[in-house]
Amino acid sequence: ARGDIIATVEDEELVLVAEAARQTGYSAEWLRHLVDIGKVRGKRIGRYYAIPQTEVQRLKKEPRSNRGRPRSTPRPAAE
Repeated sequence: ARGDIIATVEDEELVLVAEAARQTGYSAEWLRHLVDIGKVRGKRIGRYYAIPQTEVQRLKKEPRSNRGRPRSTPRPAAE
């Protein structure tokens, strides 16, 4: 959806990390971490992180086992 594109930089359409998280199933925090360590291409724009739409599409195609930490870890039931 073109409404999700926040900027075009060097001919790449960028989406905010929150939207990338919604599309990929990763948490926004994890995506920011992956950008920081260079595992995912992305840019800081002020206080926000943005990821190229092509990178979001690549992440969506990854097998689930390669997707890193889940959004949340279920806690064991209290006994």
